[in-house]
Order: sequence, then structure tokens, then C-alpha cells
Amino acid sequence: MALFFMGIFLHKPSNYKAYNFDDEQREWPLYTVLLPLYKEKKETIANLLSSMENLSYPKSKIDLKVLVHEGDEETIAAVNFLKNMHMPFEIIEVPRGDVRSKPNSCNFGLAKAKGRYLTIYDAEDMPEKYQLKKAVRAFETLPGEYVSLQASLNFYNRRENFLTKCFAVEYSMWYDFTLRAISKLKLFFPLGGNSNHFKTKFLKEWHGWDAYNVTEDADLGVVIGRGGYKMAFLESITEEEAPTTLKAWIKQRTRWMKGFMLTFCGHFASPRELCKNLGFGNFTIFFVFVFFSFLSFLSLPFLCVLALALYLRGDNSCHDFLFSGRLAVPFALLTVTYWIIAIRNRFQGLFLTSFLFPFYWIFHPIASFLAFLELISRPFYWDKTEHGLSNFVKNCTRR
Repeated sequence: MALFFMGIFLHKPSNYKAYNFDDEQREWPLYTVLLPLYKEKKETIANLLSSMENLSYPKSKIDLKVLVHEGDEETIAAVNFLKNMHMPFEIIEVPRGDVRSKPNSCNFGLAKAKGRYLTIYDAEDMPEKYQLKKAVRAFETLPGEYVSLQASLNFYNRRENFLTKCFAVEYSMWYDFTLRAISKLKLFFPLGGNSNHFKTKFLKEWHGWDAYNVTEDADLGVVIGRGGYKMAFLESITEEEAPTTLKAWIKQRTRWMKGFMLTFCGHFASPRELCKNLGFGNFTIFFVFVFFSFLSFLSLPFLCVLALALYLRGDNSCHDFLFSGRLAVPFALLTVTYWIIAIRNRFQGLFLTSFLFPFYWIFHPIASFLAFLELISRPFYWDKTEHGLSNFVKNCTRR
């Protein structure tokens, strides 16, 4: 929370699209863009390819690679149908194997990447048009040890219902405020699943992503920190589609929590070595944003059961805590946080939802508990998020 409030002073409530590189005459480097697709609708793929064409970057300098899976006939047919209707791209078919996951697909794309820099966009993404140019300029300006940049993420359908509104505020809390503060402190952070930009040479030297980790982005963030490299926040935004139903939200969050558990177990196998590699500041970030991100939600139901047991035994400490006003403090803090984000980001139409925002966090323990069960039963299973369900996508022409 301290990092969030630090981010308030760093956050500039400006239009991410206000920058203009169109008048800049220079030779831009080749940029690899990976588009991993699996069981996607033709309309979703067409929208994604249109978003790639809207990028203000020389098309001859974009090494665009569409990654599909062997046996995913619907997606393969849609990609082949659209191939001659959009900018040139290479189709890479990932063979069947022990694991079918996004990081595994990206590793196949990385093996054929030609660009000096590389980024990933998901099927429903709408990146800001100058994002690639901003990334190039940032890499050229930053010291050589900076190998990764993370753009901000949020949702174009954030006003659709209570869930999407709260999700948008949660994303802004992380990307627009907390992440900006961590970056300013020059510490590592768990990367997002897309719009993270890399120096391709670094990725190839470190053999890309962990194909078995269902949050390969967060894991790679730790790898960067352990390797002595650095990452930074990129002043750009990519809009994507937020899950519109509780079922879809829980499935997605379950995968994320399971991935954070895998990341923690994998890197904490040797705590002393991890601390030595990361240093004290990064080691603290690892515990706060990787370990406690799932531990706090896993422990919440047990604390509630303990409180109920104490109440049934006649212990008044629980009753005193609930009605003394101390419980109202975190609820009030969450509501104020919501207001700050809505005002600073000009999220109109979200204010009334702020009074229910604390209840949004009740869903997190459910996802965390399901993630723990999956960690035991099927740790490497990738439960894909379905795209193209939002009313925004169905009823509006994407820009």
C-alpha cells in the first residue's frame, strides 16, 4: 500500500496517446511481435491483426509471428483465411507435446525471432499505436542492464459490469501506481502476460520462458532479477478484454495464483542462493508480490473460521474487533484507493461501485484455494481464458 501511495505522486494523469513520433525521421530496428493463439474465433484474430496494423511502426520492420497449435483446426483455418487480408506475418505451428501452453508457444516463436527487440500480444489486445517506438526509445536511453520493459494494461470493457469495473481498478492499482513506484526504486517486479518488451538477445541467452509455468511472465521477472538485470515501466498502455462473468474471472485468477505458487516453489528451493542473487530489496519484493499474493488469500478463510470458533466459545475479542471500528479502516482505505484511481485515470461511471469494491476481494480466496488444489492435482494444466465474450467486442468496432 505504501508503494501505491508513492505511485500517486509519480503517476501522470495524461493521455497515453498524446505522444507523437510520426514526424521523427530515423531508421527503426527490426521488432519481433509474437501473437500466441489457441482456440480463438476468427473475429478475435481479425481484430488483433487490425490492432497490429494500427501500430505506428514501419511494417517492413515488424517481424510478426502468429503462433498456433497443431490440431487447433479452427484457429489455423481462421489464420489462413485472414493471411492475405492483413499485413504480412509468419505462421508458426507448434507441434503436439507434453505441454500445451502459451510460454511453450512463445519459445517456438523466439527460436525464429529476427528482431533486435521482442514483445508479446494476446488475442484480444489493443496496444497504443506508438508503443513499439516508445519501447525502442526507452531501450536506447536506459543503461545496458535494462533488458525488459512493461507497459500498462487495462480493459476497454471496464464499464460493462461490477466485475469488470473492479478488475480495471485493481489493474490500475498495480500497473499505473504500484509498478511505477517499484520501477522508480529500480527493483524487479513480476511481469504482466503481454506488452512486456525484451531485448531478444537476452531472451535467447536465457532460453526464453518456462514452458511449464502457467504465469511464465512472473517467473521471467524473477529470472531477470536473479541474473542481475533490470526492468522498467514503459509509459504506454495496452487495452484488453476483462472477464465478464465470475466463472471466467475465477478460472483466470486460479491460473494466476497457481502460477505464483509454482514460481515461489521453483525459486525458493534454495532460499540463501535466491537472497544472494536478488539482493535484499528484490528479495523483499519477491516475498511481498509473489509469496504473500497467494498466502494472504489462502489464510483468510482459516482466520474467519478461527474468529467464528472464538465467537462460539464466548470469546468477545472477535466481536470487539468487528464493531470497534477497526474493521472499517481497511474498508475505508480500499474505497479511498478506488476513488483516487477513478479520478486520476478519469474512469467515469465507476464511482458508485466503489462502495462495493471491498467485497470484490472476497472472490480472491476462492481462486487461491482452487489454485492450491490444482497445484497438487494438475500443476502444469493451462486453463485458457476465452476471448470475444464482451458486449464491447460484440457491439462495437474496435479502434
